[in-house]
Amino acid sequence: MSSYKTLLRRYVRHKKALSYLSPSKALNVLRLLYDIKLRRTRVSSKPLFARINPCSVCNLACPGCSIYEDKMNIKPYIRPKAMMSMDTFRKIIDSLDDSLLQVVLYDEGEPLLNKNIWEMISYAHNSRIRTVVSTNLSFMMTDDQIDSLLLSGLDYLIVALDGITQETYEKHRQGGNLELVKNNFERIIKRKKSMGKKASTEVEIQFLEFPYSIHEKHAVIDYASRNGADVINCFLPYDSELADKKSLHGRPRQYFGCFDIYAVADFDVDGSLYTCDFQEDSGVDAVANINSSPFMDIWNSDVMSKLRASLQMKGQSLPLHAVCAQCPVTRGLPWMLR
Repeated sequence: MSSYKTLLRRYVRHKKALSYLSPSKALNVLRLLYDIKLRRTRVSSKPLFARINPCSVCNLACPGCSIYEDKMNIKPYIRPKAMMSMDTFRKIIDSLDDSLLQVVLYDEGEPLLNKNIWEMISYAHNSRIRTVVSTNLSFMMTDDQIDSLLLSGLDYLIVALDGITQETYEKHRQGGNLELVKNNFERIIKRKKSMGKKASTEVEIQFLEFPYSIHEKHAVIDYASRNGADVINCFLPYDSELADKKSLHGRPRQYFGCFDIYAVADFDVDGSLYTCDFQEDSGVDAVANINSSPFMDIWNSDVMSKLRASLQMKGQSLPLHAVCAQCPVTRGLPWMLR
């Protein structure tokens, strides 16, 4: 159990992705480190991680999410409201199966609403890529669906449980049913134990720490421990968690660089690639679509090259992108790669 999602905790949480290294992927890692260290604008390496959004609709409304803002008529959801097709998913995986160590199958939306989600996970699993899914679990699940989850090859399941009473839980997970979540979670754990070695999915209970929920934090931890959670993580809300408390210490943002524009591919439901998750949420246009362009053409497009050039330290002539200048993640690259 961790108290906060520090940078170290983020690494530890996903360290098992290293078990998916192969000779070709290891060679890609070396190319990636070389590209990052030299701050190359056009790269020979591919991403190590992908965030793929399989579903941009949700059964709940959680403050801070773009879907919540759309449902509350605060701000319209500007990207497609849809389910990713298997054809698009296969195209992404086939383009990156020689480099990806891990694919995160969630963003805005509830990923388990996509009827193809288990086929997607199996496809990535068979391509030797670690899979991670985050879900609210606040819907009816049949025994067959639970079996599909556990037999799909899913490596890591994150279950959002932000309270131990309905009153507290629904303040953030608006429209959610706590008893449904607990019932599904307990049935998944029970079925996992009965399957033995057939089911290797690790299950995490995730608690977001709000001022109105902090008093139930230890009750959630106790519940998750008693009922067989493999991991329990207690995090600050997104806006507080994402912000790095360390300042730039007077240095330009270019000094710290950016990891995502070299190592993370961010895909929306229609196959559109964005420069990063933060730019996607800021309304920046997609770079291109995997259904119409080869991945490396997109990854080395003018948009990506100019973005990397704006984060160079030497010979830097391009202005920093407006979204990059406002990015709350000031950590950038690990110090040895700056």
